[in-house]
Amino acid sequence: STLLQSLSQFTVHPTWFIKTSSDSREQANKFQRFLSHCCQQQRIYEIKKNKLTIDYIKDNLSRIIVLFLYILINLALLLYVVIYRATVKKSNIFVIFARIGGLLLNFNCALVIVLMLKHTILIIRTNTFLRKLIPVDDHIDFHKVVGRVIAALAILHTIAHMINFGRLEDHSWGTFMFTTRPDVGWVGGFAPISGIILCIILATIVICSMQWIRRGGHFQVFYWTHLLYLPFFVLLIVHAENFWKWIIGPLSLFLLEKLYSILTRYSVRNGRTYLHSATIEQSNVISLNIHRPKNFT
Repeated sequence: STLLQSLSQFTVHPTWFIKTSSDSREQANKFQRFLSHCCQQQRIYEIKKNKLTIDYIKDNLSRIIVLFLYILINLALLLYVVIYRATVKKSNIFVIFARIGGLLLNFNCALVIVLMLKHTILIIRTNTFLRKLIPVDDHIDFHKVVGRVIAALAILHTIAHMINFGRLEDHSWGTFMFTTRPDVGWVGGFAPISGIILCIILATIVICSMQWIRRGGHFQVFYWTHLLYLPFFVLLIVHAENFWKWIIGPLSLFLLEKLYSILTRYSVRNGRTYLHSATIEQSNVISLNIHRPKNFT
C-alpha cells in the first residue's frame, strides 16, 4: 500500500520529483542575464580604460584643462578660507565650514551664469582660436555639474550655520534662524531668513531639473521653475555681503544679452517669429510652419 501511495503521489504531482521545463527555462534566463551583466560591466570597463589613452586626452584636452582649472580654483578658495579663518579670525570648525561653503557658493553661483551666456558663447564658437581653447559645446553639461556643486555647497553651508547657531548663547536657535533680532547679515539681520528662502528656491530648481521631469513630459515644469533664478540671485545679493562683487561682471553681461535679445526681437529688420503649426510626417519627421518677420532676409 505504501508503494501504491508513492506511485499515486508521483502520478498526480510530477513536479514533486521531476523539474519541469519552465524551471530549466528560468535558470537559462538567469544565466543569460548574468552573462549580459558581465558583458555590460566589461564594456563599461573598456570605456573607462579608453578614456585614459593618449588619443582620448588629445581629443579632450580643452575639456580636461577647463575641468582642472575649475577644481584648482575651488581648492584655492577652500584653502584661503581655512587659513584665514583658522589663523586670523580664530573661528570654530563650524564657522570655517560655513565660510568654505559660502565663498565657494559665491564663485559657483557666478560661474553658473557665465555658462548660460548664449550670445557670448556664440561669439566664442564662431572664433576658431577661442573654440579650440574653450569647450563651449559642453557648456550645458558643465552648467549641470556646477548646479550639483551649488546644491552640495548649499547643504554644507546651511548645516554648518545651523549647528553654529545652536552653540551660541546670545539667543536661542529659533531666534537666530527665524528672526532678524540677532542682526546676522549685512541687510537688517535678514541673512538667516533669506537663507531659508534661498534653500527652498534652490531645492525647487534642483528637483524640477531632474531628467525624469525634463524628459518625462513635464518640460514646462522645468522651464518655469528655472525662472526662479531671478529671485534667487536677488536674494543672494541681499543674503551674502560680498556676493555682489562676484556677480557684477556676469550679471552685467547677462543683462546686456537680454537687452540685445529684446532689441533684436522687436526691431523692424528682425521682428518676431511665430510657430503656426507642427505636423508629424512619415518616418517621424516633424514639419514646422513658421511665420517669418516682414523684413526677414
